[in-house]
Amino acid sequence: MKKLFLIISTVILLQQPSIDMVNTELELIAKAGEEEGWNLQEWQVIIIEKMPRENYDNITNMLQNSYLVTTQKDESKLKYTFESQIQDEHINHSLQALVDHHSDIVTVHIVLSGQTWDESAKKHYKRLTRTLQHDFNFTFTKKFTCLKFGVSGIINDGILLDEFWKNLQIVHKLEQDDNIQHSSYDKDIYGYSPLWSNQIQVDQDNINFQMTIKSNEANKKEIIIGTPMLLNEY
Repeated sequence: MKKLFLIISTVILLQQPSIDMVNTELELIAKAGEEEGWNLQEWQVIIIEKMPRENYDNITNMLQNSYLVTTQKDESKLKYTFESQIQDEHINHSLQALVDHHSDIVTVHIVLSGQTWDESAKKHYKRLTRTLQHDFNFTFTKKFTCLKFGVSGIINDGILLDEFWKNLQIVHKLEQDDNIQHSSYDKDIYGYSPLWSNQIQVDQDNINFQMTIKSNEANKKEIIIGTPMLLNEY
């Protein structure tokens, strides 16, 4: 499926302020989906940090005591994955570090995920993100949030989204249909909401909302929402 944001050279990530402990995007989208009667299946937040290798080395020394480490490598870089040994029924988290052999800057992805978003999950999210910022001096200035919903029943004539868009104050920017035969994806919709500050700029247009509609094997609809865009395929 051809995606608008595959042309990465056209995308400029705008500078963002430090992230509050409450994930506004996750909170608002989960609530809006619930009001539509959609079933939240999973959510994921990816926070991206870039740091000098010296800082990264200090962090790895701290992580080794409480995280399991696996390594993958190719000709240009090493990928380290740190999995927390502490199990949490509300939130899973891991850290992924990309170490380029030809650069002194290391990119770290902090990955948080869960299957429910309620008061207990929110409490654990706030505590976990506060701990990560305090222990490792992360700035949390760049994040991508994704939620996946299931829609009850079989819908052949499309999904009415007007109320959902109204609740999130989303302005429609662009829509792409998937014309590939036998593809499970129906369409991608891009927009902008003033309710959160994360955004990207494409062709002089600010965008911070991507919705993908797809059909699963049972021909039921799934709605996947990412802010400011989806980083992963589902």
